[in-house]
Amino acid sequence: MTAKEQIINRLKTFRQKEFNNELTFSLLAIFSIIVFLLTLMIIFFIPLFILFAALPFIVILLRNLIVRKSLTQIAKQIEAGFPQLVGYLVNAVELANYPSDAKEGYSPELINAAIEDAQVKLAPIPLTKLINRQKTRTALFGFLFALALLVSCPLFFPNRAKLGFYATFAPNKTPIEFVVAPGNLRVNKDSKVTLQVTINSPFRFREALLILRRHNPPAADKIIKKRLFLQVHTGSIDVQASSEMDYSFKVFNRQSPIYHIGLLKPLALTSLFFKLNYPAYTKRPVETTQAQTISVLPGTKIEVSGIAETKLDSGRIWFSDSTIIPLALSDNKFLGSFTAKKDINFVIRLKDIVGNTNEPEVFKLTIAPDEAPYIKLFLPGRDIDLPVSMKVLLGVNSIDDYGLTNLALYYEKDSVIKKIHLKNVAGRQEDTTYYYWDLANIGFMPGEVIRYYASVSDNDVISGPKLSKTEVFTIRFPTVAEIYSQTTKKTFETKERLEPMAAEQEELGKELDRIDQELKKERRLGWEERNSLENLVSNQKKLLDQIEELKEEVKTALENMFEGLMLDKESIEKLKELERLLSELLPQELKEALRNLAQALENKSPDLKQAMERFKLSQEELKKAIERAVELLKNIEEEEKLKALAKKAEALYQMQKEIEKRIKELPKDSEKLATDENKIKEELESLEKAMEEIAKEMSDKEIAEELSKLLTELSKPKPSAQAMELSQSLAQGDKGNAQQQSQRLLKDLAHLKDALGALAQKLASRRSSEISEKLLNSARDLTTLSFEQERLEDSLKQNFPRALATIFASEEKRLAEAGRALAESLEVLSRKSIKIPPNLNEDIIRALNHMETAADNLQNNNPFDAKKMMQQARSGLDAATQKILTTIAQAQQSGGFGGGMESLLQQLSQLTAEQMMLNQEMQGIPIPIPMPGGLTPQQLAQIERILSKQRAIRQTLEEMRQSLGVEPGLMSSLDGVIEEMKQVERDLSELVVTRELIQRQEKILNRLLDVQRSVRRREFKEKRESEVGKDYPIPPSPILPADLGERKKLLREQLFKALREGYPKDYERLIKRYFESLLNE
Repeated sequence: MTAKEQIINRLKTFRQKEFNNELTFSLLAIFSIIVFLLTLMIIFFIPLFILFAALPFIVILLRNLIVRKSLTQIAKQIEAGFPQLVGYLVNAVELANYPSDAKEGYSPELINAAIEDAQVKLAPIPLTKLINRQKTRTALFGFLFALALLVSCPLFFPNRAKLGFYATFAPNKTPIEFVVAPGNLRVNKDSKVTLQVTINSPFRFREALLILRRHNPPAADKIIKKRLFLQVHTGSIDVQASSEMDYSFKVFNRQSPIYHIGLLKPLALTSLFFKLNYPAYTKRPVETTQAQTISVLPGTKIEVSGIAETKLDSGRIWFSDSTIIPLALSDNKFLGSFTAKKDINFVIRLKDIVGNTNEPEVFKLTIAPDEAPYIKLFLPGRDIDLPVSMKVLLGVNSIDDYGLTNLALYYEKDSVIKKIHLKNVAGRQEDTTYYYWDLANIGFMPGEVIRYYASVSDNDVISGPKLSKTEVFTIRFPTVAEIYSQTTKKTFETKERLEPMAAEQEELGKELDRIDQELKKERRLGWEERNSLENLVSNQKKLLDQIEELKEEVKTALENMFEGLMLDKESIEKLKELERLLSELLPQELKEALRNLAQALENKSPDLKQAMERFKLSQEELKKAIERAVELLKNIEEEEKLKALAKKAEALYQMQKEIEKRIKELPKDSEKLATDENKIKEELESLEKAMEEIAKEMSDKEIAEELSKLLTELSKPKPSAQAMELSQSLAQGDKGNAQQQSQRLLKDLAHLKDALGALAQKLASRRSSEISEKLLNSARDLTTLSFEQERLEDSLKQNFPRALATIFASEEKRLAEAGRALAESLEVLSRKSIKIPPNLNEDIIRALNHMETAADNLQNNNPFDAKKMMQQARSGLDAATQKILTTIAQAQQSGGFGGGMESLLQQLSQLTAEQMMLNQEMQGIPIPIPMPGGLTPQQLAQIERILSKQRAIRQTLEEMRQSLGVEPGLMSSLDGVIEEMKQVERDLSELVVTRELIQRQEKILNRLLDVQRSVRRREFKEKRESEVGKDYPIPPSPILPADLGERKKLLREQLFKALREGYPKDYERLIKRYFESLLNE
């Protein structure tokens, strides 16, 4: 093939490829525009003719395809893209077409040479680079996007897409069916006609258009269009039939048939009213209604009045039970009345003097009963164990639509139901009452359970007051053993579960050592060793999960105790220490090493050996931590058992003291007293047995001997034997004998509780003193060691003989050995108390490493580096000394890790109780103050006392607030309470005694309770020890309710309002269930 043919063929090929690219681009662009316009038409219901808007773009795109480029134009385009062809390619194309007989007479050899030169330069050049494929890809992306948009419409908006399809392609076939009522109708002039339309369609429309044509001859017809909103496919609108009219409804692009409303000429009423006079006790204002369905309370007097178009001759009210009540007539007016007693229908029949009658309309009267009041016992709102204080704070909320009367508390004890009058709430529609229930004087004994509930009645004088009750809750008096064994039991369980974990961890360590040796020996792991290592990783993870599970159990127990009312602060603190101890067993480094080792195994990583080494170190730390935890728990268990004995003896002493008071009433309740004393006897036997067991197991021999000595002192006779004798005397009603025996038993119990308490205190104090002394000694030794290190460091010089270097190195090693002994003693000491952090000797260990490095540098005659290592070692020793002193100081503050909010809690609790008593005193003041006459001198004096007490409470709260310093959140809460108190003081001083004043005092009480709960939770959270890092889901930010806590009250009011609307009974049950579910959210 000649050079000329090659050039021509390449140019034609390039022109064809460029044309194909342009064709593809044009088609994609046209289709993109069409698909996009179709999508817009379907989504926005645009008519089909919008497609014509795309014609100009399509014409432009097609025009570019029609015009075909010449080879010379193609050559110029290529030269513009490749400058090295300029002057060659266009000339070659022109010479290729040069005629042989041209006048210029160019030599064929020259022409062929020029063409060949152009061919040589053109051959290596990729001409396809000049083809703009980017715009084709852009057009393809646009087409795919438009197509995806079109396809996604039915997926995400199926109904709208389907409706758009009908609107675009089949507007007359849109599936819409109109059900119109009342259709064609004839009515009295100016009567109200309800036009209703129901749209039967697979699509849901929000509104319909009413087209109303009023005929007003001789004037032209008036066309009115109104939009009505559809609810569940149905909408209605009231129109006045002042003239004949045609009407129809239109939805989307469909219109209903046209209906006609004509006018009748019967006797018409120009007005009709029902005046509702509710019973006086409801205090509801008189209401007027024209509704066809009337819902009222029983006893409501209904007055019927109206005006007819013409003068009336007669009128009656006909009831569905055949009762007839005549109406009083005056010209064209009528009047009548009746009292609502039951559900009934009635019509009003009128006749004018000409004889025309009205078209009777059926009215429906429904009786909405006065619902029973709502009452909820929200505090404590659950079954509880009796608190140590034997007092329970009750919170009762009650509400009624028309008014409350009496609020009472009922409880069942010894199969007898007893009543406590809480409050007279007459005149209130809503009330929240707090009541401190003291159960110390009702003869409540360990092991017993009382059931209780609150009740309130309303002020219905027509049907009679209705009573509502709360859910029945229980209060259980735990046995003495249960009260004071919770913490000890949890400590014992934790120790028992940790001991086998320590053995299991040791086995895992041995197996890891074996695999490590195999890896060093063979330099690779075989299938069997790899499988063993995978099992080891799995078992290690299970062990960590067990520790995590144990920690969560302790955490849950702690939270339950915090939420509960039973345990004291000391028990909660002990569980906090236990939780912190378990948190220390889950180092993040071990979890990370375990994860890295598992990944290295799975990926067959070459770093497996390094991962095993890191895991081995972390595993060794876990083993030591578990061993430390077990030893610590043994010490804690001994202390807790002794404390539990002391507390149990104290509780038994108080129980016996209560029985002694009741002995004076003998022979009354002798059987009950004997039963209660027998319970004390059983508890004493349990106590004596526990003392014997602890005396045998106690590691502190001196304490064990004193405990045994105490048992010997109480054995003539034992307290349990004395209690048994006393129980017999009580059963026989022997008052004299019983009093003597009770006094003797009380004396022995007093001695027992004091002795056990002293022993428990002595054990804790001795151990704490020993640990403090040893820590101080360690601090002194570290200070001496640091001084010696500094002395050796100062003696060091840059250049000294080799023999002197050996002496210095030997001295440095001696100091390192002394430091190692100190580190080991601190590690042993950390197993004696949970107050000593397990990482107390970390700085010492680092210092030892620096000291050993310094000794090596001295041996190698490198004094400069040795001195640097000595300085770092001395810094580590000083840091360890400081850490020890800090640990001692923290342990001595507030008995260890006690919280700084305890006194604040006690003050808040006292102030809350005083505010509650103050609120109850206000019940004796009439609201509002009666005029004339005002208050009596006694009532004025009572207000003065209340004002004085309120001022004292506020001043105490201000002093407390100043002592807090900066406590975010807590300060603002207290500031709000103080401002409320100041407003109450102003109102009282000005004798502005209103319902708002009472509500403000109740608000103060509620906020004090909230602050108290907030402080308890703050203390609980602040004292929690840190735990290992892990990912936590981020909860949504809490948002204050828009109703500021009034939601439940509003819901209850809406419930009563809904029930007054007169719905059928089945609907009322559904309404109640719906609102109750909202109230319980």
